[in-house]
Amino acid sequence: MRTTFSSRRRSRWAWLAVWVLPVLAGCNAPAPELSPEVLYMYHNNLGPMCLEMKAWLNETVIPSYPNLIIEEHLLSDFNAWGTLNALTAQYDQSQGPSSSFQYMPAVFYQGHAYSGFDESVKSELSSLIEQAQTSSD
Repeated sequence: MRTTFSSRRRSRWAWLAVWVLPVLAGCNAPAPELSPEVLYMYHNNLGPMCLEMKAWLNETVIPSYPNLIIEEHLLSDFNAWGTLNALTAQYDQSQGPSSSFQYMPAVFYQGHAYSGFDESVKSELSSLIEQAQTSSD
């Protein structure tokens, strides 16, 4: 089958419309107002740090603090990317394995921003969650 110039051009525009434009549209999303009672987690549901944090939340945190509100945002959703970009612009740097939001998950809780998941993030989040949950009881 012979591909003509006009059909190739149409396929490029279709690719642009389907993949690039929604991402660009989400880049200008306003940053949402974050509630200090909610743990916000932006992740891809694939990487080792994302999976490790999800396991820690499900196996340790949720059983201990069932009233903790966790809001997950999958980065396969174009709107999540725009919101994440707006949130990261509000912080000079992140805490954790990356100080510049280069690793997932990106977590926002109690005015803190984390990028990546390791023992230091686990320890800090554990302390913040414990303080917040005991003060709300």
